[in-house]
Amino acid sequence: MEIQYRIFIAITVLLFFLGCAEKNNPVEAVKEDTFLLISETQTPGWANDVWIEGDMAYVADHEFGVTIWDVSDSSAPGIVDTILTRGNSKRVAHSAQSDLTFVSGNQWSSFTVYKNKSDILWMFGGTLEDFTFHELDRDTVLIIGLNRYQGIEINTIFFDEDIEEWDSWYYPLCGEIEFDFGSSRGLFYDYETIYVANNEAGLIIVDADYSNPDGIDLSILGSVDTPGAARDVGIINSRTHAIVADLHSGLVIVDVIDKSNPSMVGSILPEGAENAHKLAIKDDIVYFLDPNNGLFTVDVSQPLTPVFLGRYYTPAPMSVFITDDFTIYIADQDLGLIVLEWSDYPR
Repeated sequence: MEIQYRIFIAITVLLFFLGCAEKNNPVEAVKEDTFLLISETQTPGWANDVWIEGDMAYVADHEFGVTIWDVSDSSAPGIVDTILTRGNSKRVAHSAQSDLTFVSGNQWSSFTVYKNKSDILWMFGGTLEDFTFHELDRDTVLIIGLNRYQGIEINTIFFDEDIEEWDSWYYPLCGEIEFDFGSSRGLFYDYETIYVANNEAGLIIVDADYSNPDGIDLSILGSVDTPGAARDVGIINSRTHAIVADLHSGLVIVDVIDKSNPSMVGSILPEGAENAHKLAIKDDIVYFLDPNNGLFTVDVSQPLTPVFLGRYYTPAPMSVFITDDFTIYIADQDLGLIVLEWSDYPR
């Protein structure tokens, strides 16, 4: 009897400490109603990407090209136009200043620039995994493209006032760098610094030197091998830490104060997440997508102690865009265009 009593006391104490440990886990403190669904709108094709510009949403809609939606009333988006792309669209971005739409697709139409729904420029071949653009001024745009096996290419397009048209013939290629390892998947462009999520090779940091009048000189500053497969990357407001979507390792936090010697300082894989695939960072909150489990949000304002904030299940999320008023747009291949709001924004 005394032995049974001692066993009972031991189990009780163990359960007590396990319960205390559970309470200290920030995942357990998350409310179920973190996000409010504003709308869910089926697009004609498979929604692969979304870009918000003012009251318009540009959706890379696979075989249906780019569908353009009026989201002035985010509770009832309405389609207003379509860009018929040459191939299946995977990524999209739009510049309000230049009124250009940038689209990456499959290997037969890797990157194309559209104005007024017409194809005006063929930019990249190969497999373009990611891209972004940077407007140097009202007449000059840099296109930063990431090929899976060929590294970074930077091209320039400009507005030729003599012919009143955008062109690229004077400076078709401004800078390029190839990597000897990995397979590039995602990038974050910070003008003089480019961060590359290089899959099995981790994070690569590239310096962009604009002092050469003949082009942009690109060179590797540093790299760090992450434990998983680096698929996407962003940086926090202070520029001291990069956040890597590292697939099965979740979010990996990298100290980049010394860009020549970056180092991992932490990671977080919230309960319910299996893979971190794509991410966006706004106001030091990371919005990352698990392709099978939806949206997860993590506060990285204190990079060494990331805090899980909440999640929203969606079956096949491909891309997320956060507006200045913290409205959340998700491109989901199964459900189309999803609009969410925080039920109680944590700042």
